[in-house]
Amino acid sequence: MGIDPGTLITGYGIIDFKKNKFNPVCYGAVRNKSSDLISSRYLNIFNKLNKCIAKYSPDVVALEGQFVSKNVVSAFKLGQAKGIAVLCAAKNGIPAYEYQPKDIKQSVSGRGTAGKEQVAVMIRIILGLADVPKPQDASDALAAAICHCNNISNRVNIVKRI
Repeated sequence: MGIDPGTLITGYGIIDFKKNKFNPVCYGAVRNKSSDLISSRYLNIFNKLNKCIAKYSPDVVALEGQFVSKNVVSAFKLGQAKGIAVLCAAKNGIPAYEYQPKDIKQSVSGRGTAGKEQVAVMIRIILGLADVPKPQDASDALAAAICHCNNISNRVNIVKRI
């Protein structure tokens, strides 16, 4: 399971990886309103991710790490959303791994500087989907899951277990 944490939109995607072949299981997003209290947003993320985990029983969770910008408040809230995702994994006894955005992009597109649209197109191709996953956060979550599978199968050492 890949997760792209965010306070307004948290993308998730579950893939099946067997014999070096990727198959999509499900993907989507937990959506919050900007008018919701931050505590309500975190609770919604927690509840929806737990429901998804209970339904599909993933073996591992791969998270997209934070891109820290100049807005400290946004970075703090994003870090808390990531913490909620890690808590969901831990609550369900699932190991969680974190990958930096550049490493995820490199893993699925061959370039660590690939744009979001390029990543989405590569996800569509890799998973054999008719269309690019929507919203983009779901595509990013699927990319995190694929990155984890690629790194574990290739024994690449960019993984950070959290």
